[in-house]
Amino acid sequence: MSNTFNGAGWSMPAPSTCDHAALQYFRILASEFSEKSDKDVCIWLTMTEPIVNERFFERMYHQALALLTAHRMKMTSKADDEAEGIYTVASISEDGASEKYLHDRPNLDMDDGSLKMTKYGQQYIELRRKFPVGLIF
Repeated sequence: MSNTFNGAGWSMPAPSTCDHAALQYFRILASEFSEKSDKDVCIWLTMTEPIVNERFFERMYHQALALLTAHRMKMTSKADDEAEGIYTVASISEDGASEKYLHDRPNLDMDDGSLKMTKYGQQYIELRRKFPVGLIF
């Protein structure tokens, strides 16, 4: 699959069929996205692939990819909800004074803090902890 320039910018052609191995895992683990087409999920899986290291997860790679993809989709749907006026409130209390802040977007970084924001991210962290930390080349 190659990227093409369509005059408005670069676009990745959508696969005509999704034969992505992680799709079955995704469908089992993230049933809340059952209304999403295989084509849409396959695009999300493809976009998430560069973030998940296949050599690190070895035989659990497809499960890790499915979980992280579901996490990213969930965070994006939260961002869409918030764009429609549903904002998260964070409060900071210092010396008895309390300040509240409205966040217009959730943190989409892949650090553990943002991963803990969804059940999929939490499962991804648990799966990642099962593997010894070392240098991956």
